[in-house]
Amino acid sequence: TFLFIIVSHLYTKVNTSYSLLNRTADVEGAAYWEDQLTAGSVTVAQLIQAVVNAATEVVDGVAVHATDKAIVDNKSAVSDRKSVV
Repeated sequence: TFLFIIVSHLYTKVNTSYSLLNRTADVEGAAYWEDQLTAGSVTVAQLIQAVVNAATEVVDGVAVHATDKAIVDNKSAVSDRKSVV
């Protein structure tokens, strides 16, 4: 039961990070990030930054994940507007 709580907690942290993209992590991605968090290789803040970096990656002027980039860009623009008010 304790292990389930720990795994569930890590899964929640990973999926909360992916909620930025309006979706949950795929099984392999969630497992990877859960392992990274468990090992102490990354912090939750680093996980979130990695998700944002991947979502906004541009190669040769083209967004690698165009839909994810649009979502992050839109949320960032809304955040910027709200912080000015």
